[in-house]
Amino acid sequence: MTIITVDKNITVTSPYVERGSVWIEKATELMKIKQIIKEYEVLEAQYLVELKKLSEDIPSCGGNFVFDCTIRKGTINYAIIPELKNLDLEQYRKEPVVAWKLSMQLNIDRE
Repeated sequence: MTIITVDKNITVTSPYVERGSVWIEKATELMKIKQIIKEYEVLEAQYLVELKKLSEDIPSCGGNFVFDCTIRKGTINYAIIPELKNLDLEQYRKEPVVAWKLSMQLNIDRE
């Protein structure tokens, strides 16, 4: 836990454990990688649109490449099924999924 001073009149306790320079270095590098991935995702979307247009919306191939389309079924909206309104679906839930993410926080003073 870390004590954080938001301003001179407000102090709060953070649930996060403060880490040192090696951790900060790795977090900085991860954030850079995430930014590069975002940039490539934008490029990927642009190239996909261009390739789809060049393919005239039909499955196509050229060289060693195949550009194909698949359609998957939509998800089921269980909330609107009357028979399930009074049924506890929690008993059918799969195991929890653990996910970690790195995000930026506001510049704040730490004691």
